[in-house]
Amino acid sequence: MSRKRVYKEEFLGTGFTCLIDHGTEKPQCVVCGEVLSHESLKENKLKRHLQGKHPALAGKDLEYFKRKEEQLKRQRLDNPRHTGVYSVQQATLASYLVAKRIAKCMQPHTIGEKLVKPAALDMVSTILGDAAVKKIQTIPLSDNTINRRIQEMSGDIKEQVVAAIKESGKFSLQLDESTDVSDDAQLLVYVRYQGKSDIEENFLFCKRLETTTTGEDLFKLVDNFIKEEGLKWDQCYSVCSDGAPAMLGARQGFTARVKQVNPTVIVTHCLLHRENLASRKMSLELNTVIEDVIQIVNFVKSSALNSRLFSQMCSDMGSEYEHLLYYSSVRWLSRGKVLQRLLDMRAEVEIFLHEKKHALAARLTEPRWLLKLAYLTDIFSELNSLNVSMQGKDETLISVSQKLKAFKAKLRLWKGKIELGKTASFPLMNLFLEDEEDASLLDVQSVILGHLEKLIEEFDKYIPDGELHEKYKWLCRPFDVQAEDLSEEESSIQNLQEELIEVQHDKTLRFNFERQTLGVFWTAVKKEKPVLGCEAVKMLLPFATTYLCESGFAALTAIKTRYRNRLQPEHDLRVALSKTEPRIEKLSNMIQAQGSH
Repeated sequence: MSRKRVYKEEFLGTGFTCLIDHGTEKPQCVVCGEVLSHESLKENKLKRHLQGKHPALAGKDLEYFKRKEEQLKRQRLDNPRHTGVYSVQQATLASYLVAKRIAKCMQPHTIGEKLVKPAALDMVSTILGDAAVKKIQTIPLSDNTINRRIQEMSGDIKEQVVAAIKESGKFSLQLDESTDVSDDAQLLVYVRYQGKSDIEENFLFCKRLETTTTGEDLFKLVDNFIKEEGLKWDQCYSVCSDGAPAMLGARQGFTARVKQVNPTVIVTHCLLHRENLASRKMSLELNTVIEDVIQIVNFVKSSALNSRLFSQMCSDMGSEYEHLLYYSSVRWLSRGKVLQRLLDMRAEVEIFLHEKKHALAARLTEPRWLLKLAYLTDIFSELNSLNVSMQGKDETLISVSQKLKAFKAKLRLWKGKIELGKTASFPLMNLFLEDEEDASLLDVQSVILGHLEKLIEEFDKYIPDGELHEKYKWLCRPFDVQAEDLSEEESSIQNLQEELIEVQHDKTLRFNFERQTLGVFWTAVKKEKPVLGCEAVKMLLPFATTYLCESGFAALTAIKTRYRNRLQPEHDLRVALSKTEPRIEKLSNMIQAQGSH
């Protein structure tokens, strides 16, 4: 095995400088530019080249060879000012930018080489000419290059997010598990933490479960990630998941295992799922209406011929819609949308069913059945509005709880109005009663009251009123409470009352509170009032729903298709979904430093 040689400064006196070639030092003649092998890094071999090929320069002094070295380096590609190097750097940077757009749009990696680059060449050739085409052709956009760029950007984003979590000190997790197009079980995890100016939430990771999906399997995946990234379970303030036994099982569930390593962690069952569970139970009479609607929709849509005929009939009649909607029990808003569409297209459906002599055609002329349909459309429209209001990013446990508490109060209000025979709160049912002389609220009053009472009971069961609003009302209204009114638990925290008083008498903070979100406001307060700010930020950290995970699974469906069923989607998902932007210029410079593009 040959001994590794090292370039020495005195070799310049023999007319040779050093060139790094893929990490290996090689001598290069400063006169003719010839590069010798690594084994030639010996003074006698370098002298032999000088005396044999440049005998007239054998007696030149060191200063001469230094000048020749400077001239050579200005011409070499390792000089950052060289036009060739600049071109390569720009091409590398461009490939990162294209890769980022491909990931953000959740497109296949091959699209860079198959569509983006050819399209760019066509546009540049037409508008800018052949000189610009040559530059575009240097941009590396192959499948492997795009894949590598996305992985590098994903790694950079993860590094930034983990660093921000460590700086924050506390974090909350939101996680859910589902299967993809290849029947691989994927665990999606989001994180919320205090950023520099606001409470931030970000995609954390997506990992495949190799075999089973028990609580132990889920915990091992998350635990391994936390340990690998240098985080600690003591920093985990809360965990939010759906109600699956693998997640919330009292003994073997994921949250039970988290509590073993961090007994103080707060566990939250997704309020969207709980709202959905609370709205499911109905009386047999109302459930029959839902079943009839599903049969009607399936009759029209399950047959390709019926679907085309119905669509053509609606088009000829100038209807607003031409299609009914399928019902899917796993889609939160499906039931309300199906009922609404059928009611909007009642006349068209009635005509079509009569033409087809369907058994349920008579249903669409029965006032009592239609009255129940109108009521169900109204109440599920309200439930859908509640559901949508709880969806979205940056929703906190406090804001969602307030919306649920308001809806429960509205249920009691509606029940009281129906008891008095007032239907204004249900616009579609109210309109139907006004238009149909044969329809009467008395026909369905007991059914509606029974359903509203059941909704109140189920909402109280799945989403009980806690002490959240009273205990932390100072967080939402810091200038409207008395420091003495803080709960005994809160007032026991040293300096909490004093800092609240200081905040209340700060006119600048009062001005900011009216114009900023709670996250921005309390993050700023924490810098000056650490005790009060810390308590406020902790209450803003818990996730209220698993909406982000549900959105993540929708993105997973778009990224991992049957044509890309072998893809491990974590890196693509992180670049597509993360709020943190990759430091592309830094990555590009690192690639150049490594001598690779």
